[in-house]
Amino acid sequence: MFRTVYTFILLIALQTATFAQTYRPVCGTSQEDLGIISQRLQQHLADIRNNPATLEERTIKYVPITFHLVAKSDGTGRITEKDVYDQLCALNEDYADMEIQFYIKKLNYINNTTVFQAHANAFGFMQFQRDLGSINIWVVEDATPAGDGLGTTLGYYTASFDWLVVRKDEINDDSSTLPHEIGHYFSLDHPFHGWDFDPYDPAVHGTPAPAMSPGGIATERQDGSNCATAGDFLCDTAPDYNLGFGWSNCNYTGGAKDPLGVTINPDEKLFMGYFLNCPREDYYFSEQQKQVMQQDLAGRLTLSSGNIRRVVLGTNINTTVINETPQLVSPIDSSVTSGYNAVTLVWNGVTGADSYLLQVSRLSNFSIITYQDLVYGTSKVVNDLQADKIHFWRVRPQNNYYACAPFSATEAFKTGVAVSVDQIASVDNWAVMPNPTDGQTDLFVRINANAAFEGRLMLLNATGQVVQQQAAQRFEAGEQNLQIPVANLQAGVYIVSLQTQEGRLNKRIVVTE
Repeated sequence: MFRTVYTFILLIALQTATFAQTYRPVCGTSQEDLGIISQRLQQHLADIRNNPATLEERTIKYVPITFHLVAKSDGTGRITEKDVYDQLCALNEDYADMEIQFYIKKLNYINNTTVFQAHANAFGFMQFQRDLGSINIWVVEDATPAGDGLGTTLGYYTASFDWLVVRKDEINDDSSTLPHEIGHYFSLDHPFHGWDFDPYDPAVHGTPAPAMSPGGIATERQDGSNCATAGDFLCDTAPDYNLGFGWSNCNYTGGAKDPLGVTINPDEKLFMGYFLNCPREDYYFSEQQKQVMQQDLAGRLTLSSGNIRRVVLGTNINTTVINETPQLVSPIDSSVTSGYNAVTLVWNGVTGADSYLLQVSRLSNFSIITYQDLVYGTSKVVNDLQADKIHFWRVRPQNNYYACAPFSATEAFKTGVAVSVDQIASVDNWAVMPNPTDGQTDLFVRINANAAFEGRLMLLNATGQVVQQQAAQRFEAGEQNLQIPVANLQAGVYIVSLQTQEGRLNKRIVVTE
């Protein structure tokens, strides 16, 4: 028994060690693309020196992003919209102090296994999907570029197509990968430029470090005496010979020495570095890095139509900061729903919101999500919940610029045991008018049936209680109109429910004051 346990522990230890050796996350931007980035960067620095007034304009520029959300051909594996909007919130905080803000121009849903798992074999298809004028970000399962890379690629920028490719598990509010790759998009080098594909190792390169890096770029000195012609060509970023590659914490103590024999002190908290284990909120861009990115964006704005590097800033976009919290209307207070597989969830809208992230869970802490969807409206019919079970739900308001609002308070409901569907074979369509209503005008229900069926109309309040119901009747094939008296109803949200043996159809109505 002891031998078996020992062998198991040893196996786990070996697997962990192997994973630590093989999973060494990197940026996959190629050497060729880094060379193009360096040329742009040096041109931007020259432009800034020759015309510093170009940086004096301090107005917020809203930069569009097209997120290509890729899944397998059967639609599985795609990143959730929640992660994308969480990333947008973090990204705008990262770039806020340089007057660059991002908004989602489009969420492009693509089902293509090749792009999802091996996108380097599908550049032709991807070119066809690209949106000219916005930053194109491909969110895939495997971001490994053509020709592979130094380690596990988290994301990369390609100058040839002027787009970004990022692993789906790196798109969230905790990862620093996307701000890093957008830094490349805006012509920033790594602070360890020249050591990108051959991290400094004293056993290989000697001590002190050589005057010339393996990439043919001068090795930057600690005293900054060659900062304008070495490394990333910026003088407010410390020397770094790719020392973060594989480093396990946020405090470099390796003692690497520059060509003059001086111990260097890399900045572990630069977004553009490879120290990946610092607190997320501590990462930043240096002042010169910000200037280069602003200069790059200014140049992109002046490019002609059709140029792949062109950016067209957003106009008339919703930039409202959402300060309200939605109120959940129905079902609430642990009320029992009429069915379990077509449950209508209703909430009140808030100022500035264009969409709402809806979450349903069997657990009050939402650690396991039963259902999640991006809803453009204030109600949703949720199918296929478990019968006779307590569920919790909440919504988060957002728009395509502002995604930092909190979730609403949580409400609970219990699903019923009856089968309820949001489609009935005998009914082609139906409508309830007027909606909204002032509570003094009766509701009119129009039903178009393709076959006769038995059923009844009911009016439910927001908690699912029956306000009134009509007698069961036979509905003939064709069009028929019915009337529901609503005089003296209090203002609020109600559900008109058509109940049949085939299931139920629900329409949400609003009674105004």
